[in-house]
Amino acid sequence: MAKTQNWEDEGNIHIGMANKPQILPYHKLIAELAIKYTNEGDSILDIGCGRGQLPAQITQLGKRDLIVADAYQVCLDETSAAANIKKTYLIGEKEFDIDTKIDGGPYDMVILSHVLEHLPHPIEAIQKIKRLTKPGGIIILAVPNPVRPNILISNIFRRHYVNRGHIHAWDMSHWRNFLENINDLDVVEYAHDFIQIPGCYRLPILQQVGKGLACIVPWWSFSNIAIIRHKG
Repeated sequence: MAKTQNWEDEGNIHIGMANKPQILPYHKLIAELAIKYTNEGDSILDIGCGRGQLPAQITQLGKRDLIVADAYQVCLDETSAAANIKKTYLIGEKEFDIDTKIDGGPYDMVILSHVLEHLPHPIEAIQKIKRLTKPGGIIILAVPNPVRPNILISNIFRRHYVNRGHIHAWDMSHWRNFLENINDLDVVEYAHDFIQIPGCYRLPILQQVGKGLACIVPWWSFSNIAIIRHKG
Protein backbone atom coordinates (compact mmCIF):
# COMPACT_ATOMS: atom_id res chain seq x y z
CA MET A 1 0.00 0.00 0.00
CA ALA A 2 1.16 3.56 -0.52
CA LYS A 3 0.58 7.08 0.70
CA THR A 4 -0.40 9.87 -1.66
CA GLN A 5 1.10 13.01 -0.12
CA ASN A 6 3.40 14.27 2.64
CA TRP A 7 4.83 10.80 2.55
CA GLU A 8 7.75 11.36 4.89
CA ASP A 9 5.61 13.05 7.53
CA GLU A 10 2.37 11.08 7.42
CA GLY A 11 1.11 7.61 6.73
CA ASN A 12 2.61 4.29 7.68
CA ILE A 13 4.41 3.14 4.56
CA HIS A 14 7.25 4.99 2.86
CA ILE A 15 6.98 4.88 -0.92
CA GLY A 16 8.05 7.96 -2.82
CA MET A 17 5.48 8.90 -5.42
CA ALA A 18 7.57 11.45 -7.30
CA ASN A 19 9.96 9.10 -9.10
CA LYS A 20 9.37 6.23 -11.50
CA PRO A 21 8.37 3.01 -9.67
CA GLN A 22 11.41 0.83 -9.03
CA ILE A 23 11.26 -2.84 -9.96
CA LEU A 24 13.00 -4.83 -7.23
CA PRO A 25 14.09 -8.48 -7.34
CA TYR A 26 11.19 -9.56 -5.14
CA HIS A 27 8.69 -8.12 -7.66
CA LYS A 28 10.27 -10.22 -10.40
CA LEU A 29 10.51 -13.38 -8.29
CA ILE A 30 6.94 -13.21 -6.98
CA ALA A 31 5.67 -12.60 -10.51
CA GLU A 32 7.54 -15.71 -11.69
CA LEU A 33 6.06 -17.71 -8.81
CA ALA A 34 2.57 -16.39 -9.63
CA ILE A 35 2.91 -17.68 -13.19
CA LYS A 36 4.44 -20.96 -12.02
CA TYR A 37 1.57 -21.78 -9.67
CA THR A 38 -1.35 -20.64 -11.86
CA ASN A 39 -2.64 -21.34 -15.36
CA GLU A 40 -3.67 -19.04 -18.16
CA GLY A 41 -6.96 -17.34 -17.29
CA ASP A 42 -6.70 -17.99 -13.55
CA SER A 43 -7.61 -15.19 -11.17
CA ILE A 44 -4.94 -13.49 -9.05
CA LEU A 45 -5.78 -11.01 -6.29
CA ASP A 46 -2.90 -8.73 -5.26
CA ILE A 47 -3.70 -7.02 -1.95
CA GLY A 48 -1.60 -3.90 -1.34
CA CYS A 49 -0.59 -3.45 -4.97
CA GLY A 50 1.32 -0.20 -4.29
CA ARG A 51 2.47 1.40 -7.54
CA GLY A 52 1.81 -1.67 -9.64
CA GLN A 53 5.30 -3.13 -10.03
CA LEU A 54 4.21 -6.70 -9.30
CA PRO A 55 1.03 -6.72 -11.44
CA ALA A 56 3.04 -5.17 -14.28
CA GLN A 57 5.58 -7.99 -14.07
CA ILE A 58 2.82 -10.63 -14.03
CA THR A 59 1.19 -9.02 -17.07
CA GLN A 60 4.48 -9.29 -18.96
CA LEU A 61 4.88 -12.98 -18.13
CA GLY A 62 1.43 -14.39 -18.85
CA LYS A 63 -2.31 -13.94 -19.23
CA ARG A 64 -4.03 -13.92 -15.88
CA ASP A 65 -7.15 -12.19 -14.54
CA LEU A 66 -5.57 -9.61 -12.26
CA ILE A 67 -7.58 -8.04 -9.46
CA VAL A 68 -5.90 -5.54 -7.16
CA ALA A 69 -6.70 -3.88 -3.85
CA ASP A 70 -5.06 -1.00 -2.03
CA ALA A 71 -5.84 1.63 0.60
CA TYR A 72 -5.13 4.53 -1.77
CA GLN A 73 -6.88 5.40 -5.01
CA VAL A 74 -3.69 6.81 -6.52
CA CYS A 75 -2.10 3.37 -6.19
CA LEU A 76 -5.04 1.72 -7.91
CA ASP A 77 -4.85 4.29 -10.69
CA GLU A 78 -1.10 3.79 -11.21
CA THR A 79 -1.45 0.02 -11.16
CA SER A 80 -4.29 0.13 -13.69
CA ALA A 81 -2.08 2.21 -15.97
CA ALA A 82 0.89 -0.15 -15.56
CA ALA A 83 -0.81 -3.54 -15.93
CA ASN A 84 -3.81 -5.29 -17.42
CA ILE A 85 -6.20 -5.10 -14.44
CA LYS A 86 -9.66 -6.63 -14.44
CA LYS A 87 -10.98 -4.98 -11.29
CA THR A 88 -9.81 -2.77 -8.43
CA TYR A 89 -10.89 -2.52 -4.81
CA LEU A 90 -10.33 0.40 -2.44
CA ILE A 91 -9.84 -0.96 1.07
CA GLY A 92 -9.47 0.72 4.46
CA GLU A 93 -6.28 2.56 5.38
CA LYS A 94 -6.35 1.70 9.08
CA GLU A 95 -8.44 -1.49 9.04
CA PHE A 96 -7.73 -4.58 6.98
CA ASP A 97 -11.36 -4.79 5.85
CA ILE A 98 -10.88 -7.01 2.81
CA ASP A 99 -13.65 -9.29 4.03
CA THR A 100 -16.22 -6.50 3.61
CA LYS A 101 -14.69 -4.46 0.77
CA ILE A 102 -13.74 -7.24 -1.69
CA ASP A 103 -16.93 -8.80 -3.00
CA GLY A 104 -15.43 -11.05 -5.67
CA GLY A 105 -13.73 -14.40 -5.41
CA PRO A 106 -12.76 -16.83 -4.22
CA TYR A 107 -9.59 -16.51 -6.30
CA ASP A 108 -7.11 -19.02 -7.65
CA MET A 109 -4.28 -17.06 -6.02
CA VAL A 110 -4.01 -14.30 -3.42
CA ILE A 111 -0.78 -12.33 -2.99
CA LEU A 112 0.19 -10.25 0.02
CA SER A 113 3.66 -8.85 -0.68
CA HIS A 114 5.36 -6.66 1.93
CA VAL A 115 2.04 -5.85 3.58
CA LEU A 116 1.59 -8.33 6.44
CA GLU A 117 4.24 -6.60 8.58
CA HIS A 118 2.08 -3.45 8.56
CA LEU A 119 -1.05 -5.12 9.91
CA PRO A 120 -1.86 -5.06 13.66
CA HIS A 121 -3.43 -8.54 13.58
CA PRO A 122 -1.51 -10.76 11.11
CA ILE A 123 -3.15 -14.02 12.22
CA GLU A 124 -6.60 -12.56 11.63
CA ALA A 125 -5.40 -11.16 8.29
CA ILE A 126 -4.31 -14.62 7.16
CA GLN A 127 -7.71 -16.04 8.06
CA LYS A 128 -9.35 -13.38 5.90
CA ILE A 129 -6.98 -14.11 3.03
CA LYS A 130 -7.78 -17.82 3.23
CA ARG A 131 -11.48 -17.06 2.83
CA LEU A 132 -10.69 -15.23 -0.41
CA THR A 133 -8.71 -18.19 -1.80
CA LYS A 134 -10.23 -21.20 -3.53
CA PRO A 135 -9.73 -24.59 -1.86
CA GLY A 136 -6.52 -25.93 -3.34
CA GLY A 137 -5.55 -22.43 -4.45
CA ILE A 138 -2.31 -20.65 -3.69
CA ILE A 139 -1.41 -17.86 -1.27
CA ILE A 140 1.91 -16.04 -1.65
CA LEU A 141 3.11 -14.18 1.42
CA ALA A 142 6.26 -12.03 1.44
CA VAL A 143 7.69 -9.95 4.28
CA PRO A 144 10.99 -8.07 4.71
CA ASN A 145 13.76 -9.96 6.46
CA PRO A 146 14.95 -8.02 9.56
CA VAL A 147 18.30 -9.84 9.73
CA ARG A 148 19.58 -9.00 6.26
CA PRO A 149 23.21 -7.82 6.31
CA ASN A 150 22.64 -4.08 5.84
CA ILE A 151 20.30 -4.02 8.86
CA LEU A 152 22.78 -6.01 10.98
CA ILE A 153 25.59 -3.62 10.06
CA SER A 154 23.42 -0.61 10.87
CA ASN A 155 22.67 -2.13 14.26
CA ILE A 156 26.38 -2.46 15.02
CA PHE A 157 26.74 1.29 14.59
CA ARG A 158 23.45 1.91 16.41
CA ARG A 159 21.89 3.51 13.38
CA HIS A 160 18.19 3.04 13.83
CA TYR A 161 16.22 2.17 10.74
CA VAL A 162 12.76 0.79 10.33
CA ASN A 163 9.82 1.72 8.17
CA ARG A 164 7.53 3.55 10.60
CA GLY A 165 4.62 1.36 9.56
CA HIS A 166 6.31 -1.94 10.42
CA ILE A 167 4.52 -3.46 13.40
CA HIS A 168 5.93 -6.98 13.13
CA ALA A 169 9.11 -8.61 11.84
CA TRP A 170 10.05 -12.24 11.24
CA ASP A 171 13.47 -13.73 10.64
CA MET A 172 13.35 -17.04 8.77
CA SER A 173 13.06 -19.19 11.90
CA HIS A 174 10.17 -17.17 13.30
CA TRP A 175 8.61 -16.91 9.82
CA ARG A 176 8.48 -20.69 9.46
CA ASN A 177 7.17 -21.11 12.97
CA PHE A 178 4.52 -18.42 12.39
CA LEU A 179 3.27 -20.03 9.19
CA GLU A 180 3.56 -23.73 9.93
CA ASN A 181 2.98 -24.00 13.67
CA ILE A 182 0.99 -20.91 14.62
CA ASN A 183 -1.23 -20.74 11.52
CA ASP A 184 -1.07 -24.43 10.47
CA LEU A 185 -0.46 -23.49 6.82
CA ASP A 186 0.58 -25.92 4.09
CA VAL A 187 3.79 -24.31 2.84
CA VAL A 188 4.85 -25.92 -0.43
CA GLU A 189 7.90 -23.73 -1.06
CA TYR A 190 10.06 -21.08 0.57
CA ALA A 191 11.68 -18.67 -1.88
CA HIS A 192 14.49 -16.14 -1.53
CA ASP A 193 15.02 -13.07 -3.67
CA PHE A 194 18.46 -11.44 -3.27
CA ILE A 195 21.04 -10.17 -0.82
CA GLN A 196 21.56 -6.42 -0.88
CA ILE A 197 24.97 -5.33 -2.13
CA PRO A 198 26.08 -1.68 -2.05
CA GLY A 199 25.19 -0.14 -5.40
CA CYS A 200 22.77 -2.90 -6.39
CA TYR A 201 19.92 -0.49 -7.10
CA ARG A 202 22.06 1.39 -9.62
CA LEU A 203 23.76 -1.58 -11.27
CA PRO A 204 21.53 -4.51 -12.31
CA ILE A 205 24.56 -6.80 -12.50
CA LEU A 206 24.96 -6.46 -8.74
CA GLN A 207 21.36 -7.58 -8.29
CA GLN A 208 22.25 -10.73 -10.22
CA VAL A 209 25.20 -11.28 -7.90
CA GLY A 210 22.87 -10.75 -4.95
CA LYS A 211 20.46 -13.36 -6.33
CA GLY A 212 23.32 -15.83 -6.56
CA LEU A 213 24.39 -15.13 -2.98
CA ALA A 214 20.83 -15.73 -1.79
CA CYS A 215 21.12 -19.31 -3.03
CA ILE A 216 24.14 -19.77 -0.77
CA VAL A 217 22.92 -17.92 2.34
CA PRO A 218 19.13 -17.67 1.87
CA TRP A 219 18.47 -16.57 5.45
CA TRP A 220 20.10 -13.21 4.64
CA SER A 221 17.77 -12.47 1.73
CA PHE A 222 15.92 -9.18 1.47
CA SER A 223 12.54 -10.95 1.74
CA ASN A 224 11.09 -14.02 3.37
CA ILE A 225 8.67 -15.49 0.82
CA ALA A 226 6.29 -18.45 1.23
CA ILE A 227 4.07 -20.23 -1.27
CA ILE A 228 1.13 -21.77 0.55
CA ARG A 229 -1.49 -24.26 -0.61
CA HIS A 230 -4.92 -23.41 0.81
CA LYS A 231 -6.28 -26.61 2.27
CA GLY A 232 -9.86 -25.36 2.17
